[in-house]
Amino acid sequence: MRSPVFLAALLVGLLIRLAALQLPVTPDIATRTSPFYIAYDVGTAVSQGGWHSNALIKLPGLMCAAALAVLLYRVTASRTGSVNHARWAALAVWLNPALILNGEALGSGAPLVMLPAVMALLVAHRGAPLAAGIFGGIAGLSPDGALVLPAVAVAVHSLGPRLGLTRAAAGAVLGAGIALSRLALGGRPGHVVTAMREFYLRGDLLSVYAANLWWILSWAHDVRHLVPQAKPLVALRVMTEPVAVPKSLTIAGRKIALLHPPLVAAAAAGIWCIRACWNTLGSIRLSLHAALAALTVHIAYVVLLGMKPSQALEVPLLALAGALEPAFRPVFYVVTVIVALNINLFDGVGAGMRWAIPRGITFIDASVIVAAANVMALFWLSGLLRDLAGESRGAYSPTA
Repeated sequence: MRSPVFLAALLVGLLIRLAALQLPVTPDIATRTSPFYIAYDVGTAVSQGGWHSNALIKLPGLMCAAALAVLLYRVTASRTGSVNHARWAALAVWLNPALILNGEALGSGAPLVMLPAVMALLVAHRGAPLAAGIFGGIAGLSPDGALVLPAVAVAVHSLGPRLGLTRAAAGAVLGAGIALSRLALGGRPGHVVTAMREFYLRGDLLSVYAANLWWILSWAHDVRHLVPQAKPLVALRVMTEPVAVPKSLTIAGRKIALLHPPLVAAAAAGIWCIRACWNTLGSIRLSLHAALAALTVHIAYVVLLGMKPSQALEVPLLALAGALEPAFRPVFYVVTVIVALNINLFDGVGAGMRWAIPRGITFIDASVIVAAANVMALFWLSGLLRDLAGESRGAYSPTA
């Protein structure tokens, strides 16, 4: 990629992001945002002060996105020695439609979590577990950011500094304390409690418009209840709505009580994540640790109940993995499209400009097709990471 083309692409990305800054913050964005972000009274409501107020609310996210693009450029250039790889990494973040929709368009504040999450991995590979823990502790105040911590722990353990995990854990506590200190000193610790309650107590639903396994089951539930009143082909075209978590299952006229479904789903996700960490343990390649962090986000998003469209954190992690290991780039492209479509199908391009793709454009609800693709992408990424980790375990490559 030539320099003028690269600079033109950066300028186009900047103009798009600046235009998106003026859109109103999506009204319900607080329900899919970090509790820590909400505690600072950011993104909890649509600004009534006009475009400049919306821009100010979203400006920290834009600055973090720019810092993330620069960071990936420099890391990729130093590790691969390839300017083309470095430019790909920067544009993979800066021009990414999923990140623009989630950040500047909706105002979710996700880049404020992405930057410390990626920094935690990078600093761990610099042999500084305490600093890695500090960044991880800051990111871990968000549920999405906390999903990166297993990959950080694997990186610290695999790179082998003495008492690395202990220092990383101490750093995580310190990082969380630093992030919360402003609230405590400002006399607003109650905001944290309120934000946590609003974020986690969001109803007892299988999936809240998230393209995952439970959204597919929600569609199947709606079809099943519509079949007696409509023709099968008509029932298949039903527009899926969130479904409450079932407490029991009726089979042959007998009602069978179900175990606590959210707990079972969390256990399944935990086992999958532990297995992925075990497969990657011993590898010292940054690309694999970034892919592991992306996989843990993907597993949680697809398997856990009650999730909302908030998978964007996976995108920069896959961009980092793909910049260092091109085998991850096809997965990166697919996940980017899935995340962007999941956001657009339900939120358009923001509260000010709907512009959503009609869910009925396909025979079956388009969001269900996206959910099925997301489930398949999970198995694809999981298998790819397992194979690459098996090939490279114990072998060091400065380019990855």
